[in-house]
Amino acid sequence: MGKVRKKFSAAQIFFVATFVATANTVSNSFVIWDNKIELGLFSGFTFVVGLVLAIIIFKQKE
Repeated sequence: MGKVRKKFSAAQIFFVATFVATANTVSNSFVIWDNKIELGLFSGFTFVVGLVLAIIIFKQKE
């Protein structure tokens, strides 16, 4: 396993916030969330996917 960076750049943080907000807005227009736990799990999964995409897209030089 590689070394894990614990700090993110401003661009990565902005990308994740925008990605999660957009995904949640679009999903809320299509899905009626009866159970808030499902919404929380979906939001958490979307957050993790956004973090992975941000790391891949905005690679930092070590």
